[in-house]
Amino acid sequence: MEILDVFLIVLLIVFSVAGIYLILALKKIIFSLDRIQQDIHDITENTIPVLKTLHEVSGSITNITSTAEAHVTEVSATINSIKRKVSSTFDLLKTERPEKQVMSFIQNFRAVIKGLSVFIKEFNQK
Repeated sequence: MEILDVFLIVLLIVFSVAGIYLILALKKIIFSLDRIQQDIHDITENTIPVLKTLHEVSGSITNITSTAEAHVTEVSATINSIKRKVSSTFDLLKTERPEKQVMSFIQNFRAVIKGLSVFIKEFNQK
């Protein structure tokens, strides 16, 4: 045998071992890819219900927010209405002269006193 035949045999053995190693490595890579694919499938299966629930919750939050906004608008309108009424009352009071206000108070006070005196008289008679 010549040295060339020995190198050729060694080369064939090296290529055979490399081929077997390559086949085994590809098998491991395929197995890993299958596991990754299964993991992605499991994650997808677990994520879909969570996303559906999240969608329902966001719908509920939107509904609650709309209701709260409606209530805030209603309260704001009520407060503005009260402000307008109080403002108009104060404007009326400001336009009256102080003498009129004092006279009005005195008349109201006299009416209350008369009412109390009538009540006491009626109460004492019984």
